[in-house]
Amino acid sequence: MPPSVYDPAWAASTTPTEMARLLHTIWTNEVASPASCAFTRRTMGLQPWQHRLSAGFPHDEVSVSGKTGTFGVVRHEAGVVELPDGRA
Repeated sequence: MPPSVYDPAWAASTTPTEMARLLHTIWTNEVASPASCAFTRRTMGLQPWQHRLSAGFPHDEVSVSGKTGTFGVVRHEAGVVELPDGRA
């Protein structure tokens, strides 16, 4: 792929800080209605690619909800890890 493919001026992009802020607002029902945020959380919890972020938390009592991203040959994922004590 040509380097121009990775030019942020021509692609949807964000920063890790912005993604963390967005996920926080989804998990605290601040960005949309509680029903819409719950739908998003459920959908992210159905992440089919368990070899990515989820692989780092191989415990049954830990819940991982993620969103994969592929940009050319670069792969990444953002997500939320929920612990048994309720912390996310």
